[in-house]
Amino acid sequence: MNLDHTAEPWSINDWPQSRSEISIGAIGTPRVAIIPLRDVSINEQKANARRIVACVNACAGISAENLEDNLPVKELALRYNAVLQQRDETLALLQEIAKTLSAHPDAHIGNKIVHFAHRKALAAIANLTAVS
Repeated sequence: MNLDHTAEPWSINDWPQSRSEISIGAIGTPRVAIIPLRDVSINEQKANARRIVACVNACAGISAENLEDNLPVKELALRYNAVLQQRDETLALLQEIAKTLSAHPDAHIGNKIVHFAHRKALAAIANLTAVS
């Protein structure tokens, strides 16, 4: 992939840093950015550096144009959060269905339909929880 910026992953440099700055680097590039420690608390600037690194690494593969426009990223985040909520709601429903089927009076005396539905509900639960 041809990049116009330093390749990810970025990280906050571990080596001793001066008291006046926090240095952000990447593999093969010791200094990508410097966060000066002025006018705000050191903890706030450390949090800013962590956020910069987290954002850069989370956006790996997304073009700078899409990030600047920001609409595709916001839309993707909204859809992702909606899917997570839908997954959680579906999982809760499947767990309730599996519990109900397991308690069905015919579940353990050879009712193939109840047994089949219970197995399918358990398989769907396993599938949803494996992805989590």
